[in-house]
Amino acid sequence: CLVKGFKVVFDSSVQPNGSGIHMGYYAKGCKVLNNIIYNATNGMVITEGNVKNNLIVKASFAIVCGVFDETRQYTINIDSNFITYFTYAIYPREVGLMTINASNNIFKIETIFQSDGEVLYNALSNSITPKFDNNVSKSTNDLIFSRAIANFVPGNFTNNQFLAKFETVFSNSSSSATFKNNNVLNSQNAYNGVGDVRYNNFWNVGNYPQDTTNISV
Repeated sequence: CLVKGFKVVFDSSVQPNGSGIHMGYYAKGCKVLNNIIYNATNGMVITEGNVKNNLIVKASFAIVCGVFDETRQYTINIDSNFITYFTYAIYPREVGLMTINASNNIFKIETIFQSDGEVLYNALSNSITPKFDNNVSKSTNDLIFSRAIANFVPGNFTNNQFLAKFETVFSNSSSSATFKNNNVLNSQNAYNGVGDVRYNNFWNVGNYPQDTTNISV
């Protein structure tokens, strides 16, 4: 299926609102392209397919990823979108086999609440594999009391710009996860947990691996 060129606007004074675009769990290989969504509780809900060149403004949950058949592998490609959000930018909602590829996106954090503002939150399933490349994450506020990446499974996070003052940028409990070639500015802590954290630039950031690969310039 193809959803392209729609503009969906919710009343910002009414909360919660619905989903801007909600793809049914049976929808496979969807293309969601060039849409504009304002003030949705869920900007998009999608099980499988390509999400590209969309504008999502002030969503509570920008992109919600769900599965229907727990025995089947799903793949979601999130590419070249501009997203502003309050709670989560990318949120896997169900347990199941899923690959999430996020690349070339800009995530702007609108939140002022201490528990909100996470770019990727995945604490639900050890079968969800994220790949997070070439994205920019920034904030409209001075301090975000949350994590940029909260991931508890193997995943690759490379070539990203984290330009918000996160409490922790990379929180991971999988030794197979990688956090490489990223540029991180002004966060309180670079990471906690385990994983391969190398070849990053941590400028004005506390608690980063003091080895020969990570720099602070």
